[in-house]
Amino acid sequence: MRREAFFSIGTGLACACVAIAMLCFVNLTPVSLSEERAAQVLARAGPHGAAAYKAAWADGRLTRNDMRDLREQAGRDIDAWIASDTGRKPN
Repeated sequence: MRREAFFSIGTGLACACVAIAMLCFVNLTPVSLSEERAAQVLARAGPHGAAAYKAAWADGRLTRNDMRDLREQAGRDIDAWIASDTGRKPN
């Protein structure tokens, strides 16, 4: 019984380590060419998007985390543009 408990704990730890490694791998690998083109479009949304695009390429590659930040900053630019067009304050 005791050996089985250690085996199950070891298996659980191994699975957790593999899951963490896969998560890091997925988030830190470079994105595809189509995502790079989408990043160029988002960089034209305004000053926040352009700054995020420049910061994303600082290390010479564009990752999924960089794209997430770029989308967020470009969204802020788009919200500000809509707010200025309609006269409302952005969220």
